[in-house]
Amino acid sequence: MAHARWNRKDFDPDLLVERLERLRIPDDGSGSVGFRGDLFFEDVVSVIQRATVFTVPMPESEGRRIVGRALFSAARAGALTVGSLIGEINRGAKGFAEAPEREFVLATSVSVRYFPVLVDTDVAECKISFGRLLPEHLRPGHETAMERTRRFVFGEYPDQGSLLGHYTAVWVAVRGRSGYEAAASALAALDLLRGIWNLALNRRRWSRTTSKRRTPVNGVLLGPVHSLHNPDGGLASEADWYEYDYVEPTQSNELKRRWEHVRRNESGTWACLDRSLYRPELEDAIRRYTRALDTREWDVAFVQLWGYSKTSRGPSPAIPIPSRSSAPPSSTQSQSETCTCRSSTTSKDYRNRSVHGGEGSEGIEAYLYQLKRYVEEVLVFHLRGGHEFLSVEEASRFLDQPTRRPSKGRSRTYGRTSRSGRPRSSWPRRLGSSTVARDPDGWLRVSSVKSHWIAVGKNVLPY
Repeated sequence: MAHARWNRKDFDPDLLVERLERLRIPDDGSGSVGFRGDLFFEDVVSVIQRATVFTVPMPESEGRRIVGRALFSAARAGALTVGSLIGEINRGAKGFAEAPEREFVLATSVSVRYFPVLVDTDVAECKISFGRLLPEHLRPGHETAMERTRRFVFGEYPDQGSLLGHYTAVWVAVRGRSGYEAAASALAALDLLRGIWNLALNRRRWSRTTSKRRTPVNGVLLGPVHSLHNPDGGLASEADWYEYDYVEPTQSNELKRRWEHVRRNESGTWACLDRSLYRPELEDAIRRYTRALDTREWDVAFVQLWGYSKTSRGPSPAIPIPSRSSAPPSSTQSQSETCTCRSSTTSKDYRNRSVHGGEGSEGIEAYLYQLKRYVEEVLVFHLRGGHEFLSVEEASRFLDQPTRRPSKGRSRTYGRTSRSGRPRSSWPRRLGSSTVARDPDGWLRVSSVKSHWIAVGKNVLPY
């Protein structure tokens, strides 16, 4: 079984390997091999990494490590060829796939003041624990990692000795076939939990005070340094992980003040995820949402949030924004629909100017919060209705339906049949125990224990 292959549809590995062979410095008998300095060497290696398709799931960092080692192993054995290089890559991928899982502990922190009700929780097969300080056996190794990354991290580290200025310590018990896989799994689990918390906190935050200097939208951020340990506390890797855009401690007390609200939302979110038929995509969307709002560079946050809300080309697609969100408002739309449509169109215009024209704006705060609210409502829709759609694409086709009522005697489907084999009608629509039907002004009415109003084409879910 091949564990790796070339992507010949989008890349030409023969041309890339030929260039690397010209740069190769043959072994002089010392057992070492190298490559001549060339402005394009790093470019060629990065393209080789992208041209390699692994058939076994692994984190991107693990794939880069395997390709890097395989390159030097193949060069040491003789002339570089496409076959020799992919052979070495296959051996590295096979070794990773067959390696037994080991136990690790990731030590880090989050930007909230510790309070005792932060209890241990299990997320994605990881156990996440919180404390005022790290357990004693993890502290020496974590301090070593902080010293090693000191020259890469901007700003001062949080003062863990300060009663008011400290970050809450976090350690994550995780299993993995390598340190890179374990670290990626632990950070993914922590980002999912942070995403759920930040979504609960951010949805009521429609704007901020512009007189203050820019800070991240999120209140629950990762600490600057993450270290990977063996269960006995010793460092498990010479590599350290750190936050590239960390600038200074940004502690928030909002999680403690609104803990009951956050816990209720967290419990409801887990229940929705348990019922969702496309849970992996939805979890990935929550992670992408929170990572986009971690930065204090609002233009970057805007572009990332926009990109994460469109369909991703990667292996785990993001939750797409309905295509009708950019359509011009019609005369039959209500004032709320028109306002939402204008806001989304304004956000799209700013995104185009920012990405294609390189323009910035002093009004980025308003644009960012408009887009944030919009994406949050899309996420909430998918959370609540994920158990009624077989895939995120099917749910998005439902959202893309026009807001006008069809002519009498005509029914409209959105591209597939029901589980019973009968065509699905656009309305009335069942969402769990709720019946969704059109209101005369073009809105969907959801009748359940609580009555919610959903503008399908605009994804507005005020409640």
